[in-house]
Amino acid sequence: IQAIVENDMQVQQDRILSAVEPVGKPTELTQIAVRSWLHFLRNACHTWLDSANVSRDEIRDLCVHTLVAMLLALPEDSRPSGVAELAP
Repeated sequence: IQAIVENDMQVQQDRILSAVEPVGKPTELTQIAVRSWLHFLRNACHTWLDSANVSRDEIRDLCVHTLVAMLLALPEDSRPSGVAELAP
């Protein structure tokens, strides 16, 4: 099961990285940030399943805003080229 989860994480990481860095290869720091966000996303969703007071839209917005904030928090030379389009 762990291998399935790890493979899925890698597929999702690759999809996100190709969306935010369509021009070149993402930096190692960007890769770490995206992988860390995927773990955050998984944990937030698992926790939300037991929550009666948080809506699906609220958890979705939290996760999306967290990814954008994480990418914007990267040093400028590590920031993916597509992140500017995501900024509010």
